[in-house]
Amino acid sequence: MVKKFRAISILLLTGLTAALCLNGCTKESEQSYYIQETFKPWSIYKPGSYWIYLNEKTGAQDCTWVYAISRQMSYEGGNGSSDPVIHREYIMMDLSGKLFNAITVNGQGSDESLMEISPCVRYFDAIGFSNQMMLNPSFRHYFEVHQIYNLGVKTVYPSETIHGNTFTNVYDLRHEWLNYTGDSLVTEAHLVKNTGIVLYRTYRESKDTTWSLLRWKVIQ
Repeated sequence: MVKKFRAISILLLTGLTAALCLNGCTKESEQSYYIQETFKPWSIYKPGSYWIYLNEKTGAQDCTWVYAISRQMSYEGGNGSSDPVIHREYIMMDLSGKLFNAITVNGQGSDESLMEISPCVRYFDAIGFSNQMMLNPSFRHYFEVHQIYNLGVKTVYPSETIHGNTFTNVYDLRHEWLNYTGDSLVTEAHLVKNTGIVLYRTYRESKDTTWSLLRWKVIQ
């Protein structure tokens, strides 16, 4: 009877150990990345925020405002023992107006957050900014198949005065494209902490349009 009990105990212990090992081998680790607190004053705007811009060529005005904001945690990975489950915080702001459609911000890592501002003008790429670009401004250059790409923070202006308002620490964000025939495409946005975009320029061949900030209200 004692031998039988010992045999059953050994079998149970062996089974439990195997189950724990199997669970340990297949359990996927989880990581959660949130938007950096230091990045939120540059990128998060609540409903009620608005910006009134002046077209410097035509004199027309346009109002961009935030009419909705949502937050979610994405779910990525989890397809196998080598793929960790990754959750990323996403905050999306829907905009109305002729200049921008939306602002999307998400956490990419323990020290990285990304922002994308989607322009209404077709063919122009989204305006990008990140926590690392804020800390270490850089402008990257690419050359592929007779095409030149420049992307990033062109420069950081200590101050810039627009319509009598002086802004400090202005990040000049640019995406420039040029092909061998001379066709060009430029998106330029001057971004200021706690304010947003104070100057926005799009350039395509002979069409050069600049919008500058007249009045604004920001809720963060």
